[in-house]
Amino acid sequence: MDSTMQRTTWQLVDAAVGFLARHYFRVELIGLENVPDEGGALLAANHAGMIPLDSVLIVSSVRQHHPLARTVHAIADELLCKVPVLGEQARRSGQVWATDPAATRRLLREGELVLTYPEGVRGLGKGYAKRYQLQDFGPGGFAAVAMATGTPIVPVAVIGTEEAYPVLANCKPLARLLDLPYAPVTPTLPLLGLAGLLPLPAKVTLVFGEPIRAEPAARAAAVREQAGALAGQVRSVIQTALDTYVGRRRNGGFG
Repeated sequence: MDSTMQRTTWQLVDAAVGFLARHYFRVELIGLENVPDEGGALLAANHAGMIPLDSVLIVSSVRQHHPLARTVHAIADELLCKVPVLGEQARRSGQVWATDPAATRRLLREGELVLTYPEGVRGLGKGYAKRYQLQDFGPGGFAAVAMATGTPIVPVAVIGTEEAYPVLANCKPLARLLDLPYAPVTPTLPLLGLAGLLPLPAKVTLVFGEPIRAEPAARAAAVREQAGALAGQVRSVIQTALDTYVGRRRNGGFG
């Protein structure tokens, strides 16, 4: 595919995503002004919804509604790179793989925006019964990257994708067969076959919190401790936003 056709393809995809965001998911943006106009920043969001619908909506919303139309590079789990076509398209659209932390540090040092999900696949597969309950953020690797590059962390709370893709159960035998971390069962999947992959029309709200400064550790031995504390702070901010805005929704998120 030549560069002109590739650019046209992505313009069409971007327009289609923008249309769905406005009219199907009715995306509401809160605090978008907290995404800096210039310089690098690490956007850290909660993860849920079976497939990375949250990534698509965050990347599209920032590009289309930020005053400077900034590009967000999402960190994609290596699971996506195994998917034919989608993996290649993800790479072409500017996503970086979780297995390549050097690329993340390079983008941040170059002043780019990078989107990460500290919960990882644990967030995607946690199930509807645990909706909007943040999973463990791990040892704070994302916070250590922000500290090493001197970039702020912008907490992002995503509300609505848990209803768009309500995961009722994890079919572990199928997951083992397909070598996947989980095999979701939803009200429509696998009952409706491939049609079950279509999301339900839940209203999505994206809440961008105030940037949190990531100061370099004073001592090399203190990096792990300081990163863990910073990760805990980010997690607390996101959970508070989730608790606040989930409680304000009408009709269980479909109103």
